[in-house]
Amino acid sequence: MSIDFGSEEEAVREAHVALAEMARDGLPKEPVNVMSVELFDEYKRPITELRLTFEVIPKPV
Repeated sequence: MSIDFGSEEEAVREAHVALAEMARDGLPKEPVNVMSVELFDEYKRPITELRLTFEVIPKPV
């Protein structure tokens, strides 16, 4: 999907919202532990990637 934004800052804000919505819809199942949104410039070159990483960290009892 491609959406044009007026600035990179605006695109990053929207990417935050997109990641939150993706997580709300369901977290990835193992072995996948990352969700990401990548931003590209007008020439389709990657400029920023936002990642949401999930970890299960067992604690000793």
